[in-house]
Amino acid sequence: MIKAQGRWLAFSPLLLLSLLPFAGRVALRISASAPNPEVAVLRYFVIPLIGLSLGAATFFMLLRWWKTGELAARCNLFLEKREGALVWGLTIAFLLLYLGLSLSSYLTLHLGLFDFGVYDAKIWHISAAPGLWGKAKIACTGHFQPILLFYSFFYNVGCSPAILLVLQGLAVLSGVIPLYLLCKKWASSPLITCGIVLLYLLYPPVAFNSILDFHPDHFYIPLLLWAFFFAEEEKYAYVLPLLLLACAIKEPYILGVAFFGVYLIWKHKKYILGGAIAFFSIGLFYVVVFHLIPKTSFSEPGRTILQDPTFSYLGSSPSHIIRNLLFHPLSMLKEIFAPPKLRFPFFVLYPFFFLPILRPKEFLPAVPFLLIPLLSANLHHQNVASQYTAGIIPPVFMALIAILARVK
Repeated sequence: MIKAQGRWLAFSPLLLLSLLPFAGRVALRISASAPNPEVAVLRYFVIPLIGLSLGAATFFMLLRWWKTGELAARCNLFLEKREGALVWGLTIAFLLLYLGLSLSSYLTLHLGLFDFGVYDAKIWHISAAPGLWGKAKIACTGHFQPILLFYSFFYNVGCSPAILLVLQGLAVLSGVIPLYLLCKKWASSPLITCGIVLLYLLYPPVAFNSILDFHPDHFYIPLLLWAFFFAEEEKYAYVLPLLLLACAIKEPYILGVAFFGVYLIWKHKKYILGGAIAFFSIGLFYVVVFHLIPKTSFSEPGRTILQDPTFSYLGSSPSHIIRNLLFHPLSMLKEIFAPPKLRFPFFVLYPFFFLPILRPKEFLPAVPFLLIPLLSANLHHQNVASQYTAGIIPPVFMALIAILARVK
């Protein structure tokens, strides 16, 4: 009787596959606004449903063996002496895979004008511009991205757009190093360490940030993982330059740094340091968004972000936004929680069964990067297969490490 119940429990998740015939009805809710509804149904419903069914069935079968303690003991014994070799072997293998995919896309002309072509042209102009002021002016045109000065240096070494793809893959996969060190500090279990590293390498947003065109956003991933590591080690002098570099990537990441300052206040009780980081970042964000970018915009110079159609429905000024929140909250909430927009937070957290939100302190720096797609009227901002997930990856894994270390 018990064995029969165990078999039924193991295969019961496959019953979820019976929902596949309802894909047509689901399409009306989650993909009506997508440029390619058929692709959206496959991406957001069919493939996740099949993956959930097979994954849940596998999980329940493994759980039967795990309860005896034998499987966990064997895994830990196997990984104790091979942990380092396995982690670095997997990292190198995925690095070669991602570099192969991105470089083959470049060599076969499958990369897009947006955004690989745009950044290729911008970085080349930075490398060719005379003087530091001329280079900085180009780097801050359109977006606030002083970090592009770093990438332009490599154009002077070897003038090939492929170098951007190589640097992008190396940067994203280098996040394994601080992630591994965080696991060693928190989890002290080779099974958890190897499991989290493998999850990082398999996590779709990590792959998207490694191989889809080129965006400097990817650099935020290793920077914030290192910032988390040094914060946990209480070496705050190393945190400050990392956060300063993060502010130089693009204006949304300035908000991410501000929330990291609040994290330092809440988690590490560093009230002066965290408060200074938060206030400086908010002030820098205001100056960049409302003064610098309107003067250097490619289209309609002088137009602020609140006059852009993407966010104009919120209000024409910060005070107008506050009034709308106070007196017209339902209209704003209706716009924010539209079903197509909810795809973004759902599919970013769904692979971890939403566990990271149970650790709000570590998850806090991800909040602005979840709010921006919800607030934006631009459908591209709700695209999971994009650079818009870069700011979410480090807090998600930091929160996941904290959870697994607590329940191991």
